[in-house]
Amino acid sequence: MALRKLLTGQLPEEPTTTPGVQGVVEQALDTSQLAPLRIFLDSFSDLRPWWPVIVPLLLWYFWHTYRRERSRILKSAAESS
Repeated sequence: MALRKLLTGQLPEEPTTTPGVQGVVEQALDTSQLAPLRIFLDSFSDLRPWWPVIVPLLLWYFWHTYRRERSRILKSAAESS
């Protein structure tokens, strides 16, 4: 699983000096900004046998929520007019 990959990986070596604010900012900018997306996709691919159940359920949930919120907005717009 993706979590197991994260937990069993090698830890980076400890720095010999403490970086200043500029060093911390540079380190943050050097990291991959797509790392959270990569973790999500790895976890989602681990659930591949469940895709026939999960994907339709998520689509139904999103569609149901969209229709409910849209009707609520239209109702409040009609009342304010």
